Amino acid sequence: MSERRDPAAVPGSLPVAVGLLAAVGLWVVVGCAPSQPATAANPAPGGDSGSFVGSVAPAIEELVVSGAGAGEPLDWAALFDHVVVVEFWANWCAPCRRSMPYLQALVDRDPEGLRVIGVNEDDREAPIADFARRYAIGFPLVWDDGKVVADAYRVTGLPTTVVVDRDGVVRDVRAGLRSGDAEALEASLAELMAR
Repeated sequence: MSERRDPAAVPGSLPVAVGLLAAVGLWVVVGCAPSQPATAANPAPGGDSGSFVGSVAPAIEELVVSGAGAGEPLDWAALFDHVVVVEFWANWCAPCRRSMPYLQALVDRDPEGLRVIGVNEDDREAPIADFARRYAIGFPLVWDDGKVVADAYRVTGLPTTVVVDRDGVVRDVRAGLRSGDAEALEASLAELMAR
């Protein structure tokens, strides 16, 4: 018969447990695992070397898996004359499960002026439509098979939110989901939509 030990009686177990919980909490608050590390050759959006903000947004022409235009390639050119949010996300990413419905609410508030494109970074396409149904997402969702779009946008973690102005220029990039991001995003969108 084995003897049960009180975990608090094991030296060092409490600090280790507290440290693990803090690390998990930080991961959930800041964002999910990086999809690609930032380097000098591939700087993070907004980084010092080769800042992505101010660059022309790379075209996204993948097949729309769910939402508006499902079954057709995304018509990137049709998005011009609108402010566009490109959201990089995955089903397994807890902060993404909060950001996607929030972005749908923004589109619902201003369906004429704002467009949102969800770029899924999962390893399989299959769960995308289920996610869209579960969270009532109606904007176009594309699957980034091979991470080509994420590479073009220099995505380093999920969710990553990229704001593109009416001229197709990247104006704001936010990696992760932090307290205060919603207010900052809405201020950025309002400024761009007023132009």
